[in-house]
Amino acid sequence: MQKCFGYSYILGLYGFTAKIIAIKKLHSVLECDCNANVLLFRGFANEKSIKITEGRYSVKYFQLLPLILSELCAGRTLTQSATNSLERSSVPQRRIQTNSARYVRKILNIMRKQIFSILTFAAVCSLSMLTACDDDDESDDSTISIGVAVDLGLSVKWADRNIGASSSTDYGDYYAFGETTTKAEYSIDNSATYGDSDMNDISGDVSYDAATANWGDDWRIPTVSEIKELINNCDWNWETTGYRVTGSTGNSIFLPAAGGYRGESFSSEGKEGIYWSSIPNLLLSSAASVLYFASDTCYTGLLYRNYGLSIRPVSE
Repeated sequence: MQKCFGYSYILGLYGFTAKIIAIKKLHSVLECDCNANVLLFRGFANEKSIKITEGRYSVKYFQLLPLILSELCAGRTLTQSATNSLERSSVPQRRIQTNSARYVRKILNIMRKQIFSILTFAAVCSLSMLTACDDDDESDDSTISIGVAVDLGLSVKWADRNIGASSSTDYGDYYAFGETTTKAEYSIDNSATYGDSDMNDISGDVSYDAATANWGDDWRIPTVSEIKELINNCDWNWETTGYRVTGSTGNSIFLPAAGGYRGESFSSEGKEGIYWSSIPNLLLSSAASVLYFASDTCYTGLLYRNYGLSIRPVSE
């Protein structure tokens, strides 16, 4: 967003500078060969507009512009009809010689070039601003919120949030077992590990561990043993939509009952929490070990690998 404001400032500065340049050129053209013309125009700038003056009389440029354009487009010079138009514009009638028209053409050419230059620069700046703003927006959207390691007095430290969550109470993202990216449907057909009987513990393997892949080498999916340690050595207290888990150190984490996905169906949010461990089942190649809890229970069990579940990382 700062880039957008910067480009706007540059554009405004350029427009002001171009206006001053145009005025100076206009001044030089209008003063040249003034002896050949009865009218002596001078261009000068004030805060609002350009004025063309002669003696104590003045008229804003935009008042003269329709007259000038109509005369030149018709192939005429400034004639008595132009003088009459000027008179109707509250400018005192003056004798305008025919060769004044060529100076008007010079004025228009200068202004046309300056306007074209400004418009070209504005177009380039507009494209740059859109690109910069889009880049900023994309960067903001792709920012990953990495958790904080909490010491509960256990063999590992537990993250204060799920992968993809911006806080401890957010549900975060959902992953099929052994996959590192989210998807719209969690089916057997698009599962990368369903039925793979050769899999071992995936904890810390960047190819299969979503915690390591998304948060870095300091993080991994917990093993079944580490989940059981969390269950057996901490106090679990239900708080409306999840458990407050407090360790011997007095520190705590919150595990939201984030529910999960089966195919395209999402269910059990606020009622059940199901979190992947890093251990595939050796006897049933379609399943892996999970942490399961509801308001009245908490244990480790098995679930099909294609399900989309939460992940709470751990760190050494």
